[in-house]
Amino acid sequence: MRSIALALTLVAAVIVGDASAAPPVVTADDFVVYKAAHGKPWGPSQGPAVEAARRIFAAIEFTGKLARDVRTTLGEPDAVTTTNGHAIWRYVRHDGEQGDIRELEFAAGRVVAVKRTLTQ
Repeated sequence: MRSIALALTLVAAVIVGDASAAPPVVTADDFVVYKAAHGKPWGPSQGPAVEAARRIFAAIEFTGKLARDVRTTLGEPDAVTTTNGHAIWRYVRHDGEQGDIRELEFAAGRVVAVKRTLTQ
C-alpha cells in the first residue's frame, strides 16, 4: 500500500511539475518590450516581445486582477470582443515563426479566466 501511495505522489509531481521552481524573473524592460510590440506587424522584431510575454505570464497571476491593473501592466489589448456578456481582451505577440496569444476574460471588471494559445 505504501508503494502505491509513493507511486501516485511521483506521478502527481510529474504531472503538476516542480511546485518549488521559482517563476522566471521579470524585469521592467520586459514590460517596455511587451508594450512596445502592440500593433506592430508580426516578424522577427517581435521575438523579444514573445519571450517577454512568456516571462510575464509565468510570473504574474492575472486571474482576479482588475481591468485597470491589467491595462497598466500589459498596455492596450490588440483586440476586444464580447462572449456571453464577458469582455475578452486579446494580446498577441508573434515573431513570424512562433507566437504567444493570451485571451483574458473579464466579468464584473475582473479577470475570471486566462487562455493561452501558442502558434507555430
